[in-house]
Amino acid sequence: NKELEITKQEHEELIHNIFPEKIAENLLAYGTVTPERYEDSTIMFTDFVGFTKVVPDLSAEQLIESLSFYFDKFDDFTAQHNMIKIKTIGDSYMAAGGLPDRNSTHPVDAILTALKIVDFVREFSKKSLSETPYLPIRIGVHTGKAVVGVIGKKRFAYDMWGETVNLAARLEQHSDENQINISETTYQRVKDFFECEPRGDIETKYMGKVPMYFVKRIKPDYSEDDEGMFPNRLFVREYNSISRQHQS
Repeated sequence: NKELEITKQEHEELIHNIFPEKIAENLLAYGTVTPERYEDSTIMFTDFVGFTKVVPDLSAEQLIESLSFYFDKFDDFTAQHNMIKIKTIGDSYMAAGGLPDRNSTHPVDAILTALKIVDFVREFSKKSLSETPYLPIRIGVHTGKAVVGVIGKKRFAYDMWGETVNLAARLEQHSDENQINISETTYQRVKDFFECEPRGDIETKYMGKVPMYFVKRIKPDYSEDDEGMFPNRLFVREYNSISRQHQS
């Protein structure tokens, strides 16, 4: 009985480590999770530039250690800004905001996360003595509708589907090295907080011409530092105002 209790506890801890709290509780209680449609969510994709060229020079251990080095930091940044990791696919990292608990700050949360990721990667590029290779990154962010649920019976996976997911992936593909590429929809939600550079309409596979913007930094009036990385009190006040409007 004691061994069974330990096994059960380990199983529950694993579920809680893999899934958001709300999803983990439903899985443990009912063995399933009802799919949900979210009218408003933000999805972020990242991908390393030139990763396939680096892979042949790395041992299997170095490859895993390198990806873990980066992705562990990405996990920290997503958690800091109310985002959740959905999954990694090879060297691609997918995170989302506005779920499973709905909120209205997720577009801003996603950009704050993306800025920290880019800053981390850029700063790491200056540390030439590290055995971990420098891997520049592309990021794409889009806000819109999505279906979210858990698939699988033995190997569960929490995932998202819909055009919002597809466009976020396309935005990442059309980004540049160490740049954050966002859609018009996301831009309209974050333009008061961040300096953005219009890129015009860019031809996108299966989606035609899509207006895109590069996010450069937090606006000086809202930034605690000269580089535009950290929000100041005014930023936080406006951010909290958006959050309160949603709660009311």
